[in-house]
Amino acid sequence: NIFGSIEVGSVDGEPVYFTSVFDESVPNNPDNPDFDYGIPGDWSGINFYNSLENSYFINTIIKHSDKGISILNSNLIDFGKVLFHKNNEGIFVMNSPVKMEDISFE
Repeated sequence: NIFGSIEVGSVDGEPVYFTSVFDESVPNNPDNPDFDYGIPGDWSGINFYNSLENSYFINTIIKHSDKGISILNSNLIDFGKVLFHKNNEGIFVMNSPVKMEDISFE
């Protein structure tokens, strides 16, 4: 749960992953680089509640969560180049401004 702010990712670098502990397919994993054992719902997701500061997710991949990202009564959340992959849900927003650019759901 996030009650403040979070700033994730970079424009030039590799994507930042939020994923299951069972997902061994993330880049640079020396153990099992080609295996993804995660399933939707392995972790709850990212939750913003009454966050008073702006946040952003740039070049980010969110995998195997139950809720993806939930935003309730919070300041601006900016999404740029974000992939939601194998989640039960994607984004839930209530009473909060969001900016979305280049968002994908698989």
